[in-house]
Amino acid sequence: MKYRKVIAERKVGGKIAKSDGRFFVLVEGSDKKIYQVKINLVTTKGNQNEMITHYIGTKMDAPVLDGCILVFSKRLLDSIIDLAAASMQAIPDKSFFRRTELFGVEWHDGAKFANSEDEVKFFFQMCKNRNAFFAIYPFDQYLRNYDRQYHNHMIMKRDEDKKPSHYYMTIDGDRIFGSPGWNLLNEEKSKFECFPEKFHNLLYSIVDDESYKTVMRYAVNISHINESELDLLLKILNDVYNDPKCEHDKIIEILKYRKDKLYDFCDGTCFSNVKKKRLPTNANR
Repeated sequence: MKYRKVIAERKVGGKIAKSDGRFFVLVEGSDKKIYQVKINLVTTKGNQNEMITHYIGTKMDAPVLDGCILVFSKRLLDSIIDLAAASMQAIPDKSFFRRTELFGVEWHDGAKFANSEDEVKFFFQMCKNRNAFFAIYPFDQYLRNYDRQYHNHMIMKRDEDKKPSHYYMTIDGDRIFGSPGWNLLNEEKSKFECFPEKFHNLLYSIVDDESYKTVMRYAVNISHINESELDLLLKILNDVYNDPKCEHDKIIEILKYRKDKLYDFCDGTCFSNVKKKRLPTNANR
């Protein structure tokens, strides 16, 4: 899978920079779609993480939104970075932005986000593609994505009647592998235990014996990602971003290592309401 390239024509919205330099902007592309772009004043690693999560989500057949490489003019990107830097009284490092290309994911204005435990369960019951919800468990485990809360868990995309009806994973993957800066890669490489956060425990509690089979089938999808597909991801990272190739090599090494072990570690331990900890047979592997 190669990402298409879209010209970023203008900024149409966004959120002010956080204390650590992270923020996002909404830009209109030359295809007239609106995209969300994660930016950091001092690194593009968070944006690269967004691409990695989207790429993996696509390969495992998870319900991800459309993504592309957005090509900014230097003038537009500089103006976005300078505005954020001014709000933080910070000096950005623009050397990280190579050829002013960044990854973006389509934005749905007015989409519904869950804001409470009751809303998570309510959205789950009403969404038309309910089975797609279960992709999130092996997805988060594979990428060690600790960052799940009510507001970044699910989007209910609106249907023809303007009612929220379809579940899409809100990737929000700028902090996969345990951190936004890749400084915990070695620690996270061999971790497969349950996530300890309260919200993950809520997610685990939704899974029962029958839906656990769907969780495991998504885990199988991850194990079937070809190494050549991960090598293509490596090429895309090297082509778009300015980080050393050795850092990208490390990311791909971890993805190859974890995909071959994920199924065996997804043994049902995390799911309090699951009695049968395996699929009936390994025929689907």
